[in-house]
Amino acid sequence: MPGGSLILAIETSNPSSARAGPEGSVFGVALAESGDSGITPVGIESLNPGDRGTDPAALIARLLEKTGCCPSSIGRVVVSVGPGGYTGIRIAVVTAKLLAEAWEARCVAVPTADALLRRVDPGIRSEQAVHVALAWKRDDVWIATYPPGSDRAESTGLLALGAASEAISAGVTVADPPVRERLASGRDGAEFVLPRFDPLAVAETGALLPPVDPIELVPLYPRRPEAVAKWEQLRSPSGKA
Repeated sequence: MPGGSLILAIETSNPSSARAGPEGSVFGVALAESGDSGITPVGIESLNPGDRGTDPAALIARLLEKTGCCPSSIGRVVVSVGPGGYTGIRIAVVTAKLLAEAWEARCVAVPTADALLRRVDPGIRSEQAVHVALAWKRDDVWIATYPPGSDRAESTGLLALGAASEAISAGVTVADPPVRERLASGRDGAEFVLPRFDPLAVAETGALLPPVDPIELVPLYPRRPEAVAKWEQLRSPSGKA
């Protein structure tokens, strides 16, 4: 691994969900040691999801100072790429790109759903399908479905709320409360667990995924950003996108 054996992980994809999640949810960054026995935590620096004045770069600087680690010891920069909050993901991805280039470290994109799956009870994962619901907006939601015992999603994509409710009829769904309320409507007995966001889960997942050229690292947006749509609408002769 170029640069060293440490993994720097960034998880700032869903700050509001992290704040509402179960105990142990973290909005922030982590350092972990990658070895034959797996991932060993070195340090975590968390951020209050309501504090918009601190970016991942500032958290990383504090983490390196507290742990006494230097950039040359970091061989892999992994980042939770979404779906999630547009600004949080965009800043995290840009930070990961720049640091991977500057430190000559490998750069890894981690689908947020893959990292959330790692914090679902292993007993549940081995016996039931797991659906991860993210990026709810208006009348649709992004769903990733994992077969029992698998850490690879068999399907991902945006579904209308009705279709999403049908898709999660069997298995357990990872969803924060607002999404749960909509998906569970009319479905007595549907099983849900809260998402646990954790940069260490991002590190564990990223240690197993292939790296990409930093220039190819992009956020996972299930929809076209509203800012882009509005800009195109303003520029179109008819005033319509």
